[in-house]
Amino acid sequence: ENFREKMRLLAGSTAELEKASKISLCKLSLEQARLWEMQHSVADSLVGTSLSHTVLDCFKRNNENLAETFSKEFKMKPKTYRRIQLNGLAFCKNWSRMRELSEDKQVMRYLTLLDFAHACVKNSNDEEAVGYVERLDDCEDKAYMLMRLKRYSESLECAYAIGDIAILLAIKSSSAEGFIVEKASKRLEMLLEQKAADENANAPALSSSARSRGLSAVTDSIQDKAGCAQQ
Repeated sequence: ENFREKMRLLAGSTAELEKASKISLCKLSLEQARLWEMQHSVADSLVGTSLSHTVLDCFKRNNENLAETFSKEFKMKPKTYRRIQLNGLAFCKNWSRMRELSEDKQVMRYLTLLDFAHACVKNSNDEEAVGYVERLDDCEDKAYMLMRLKRYSESLECAYAIGDIAILLAIKSSSAEGFIVEKASKRLEMLLEQKAADENANAPALSSSARSRGLSAVTDSIQDKAGCAQQ
């Protein structure tokens, strides 16, 4: 009854717009009525919600075909649809379908492997996220995500390979495992020594104590970056 009343009011508004020759607004009103009718056929609670909300709701009902029907019927932008699709599948823990999509070139025009990894983490499946992270080409993203997933050994090697001192410092302060802390410290020292050497290539050799003070100064200067990497 409430739905029919809404439709009656909308029809009245559409008629008024037509009389006033508000053609564009009249078309929008008719489109809204069509959306409400389709929403009502799925669930009363959907009537009046946005198209994006409706499509996501279809995925949460494990009805991907219906979600696609709504997106095509109302001309949803492909990028918007793919993002909703990813979030909906992750919410339903349909990991196999997500893996299938990640191999689809058409889908990957609008999404990235990092999007898939974040969707897995958001829905409490770190192990599934690792599979996407390992396929990343961007080493900085890979090092950061591996650290976030507490894959410290892999992360520090990746960070060391690209000279990311901030991530190495973050790993050193985050890990509770002694061998990881020691490994990160060694890699960090090697990078800091290289950085100091590059900056002082033409300067006279420094004493051990002077080199130590220099490395300490460099380390202090990037502590803020490390704090950002941990967040």
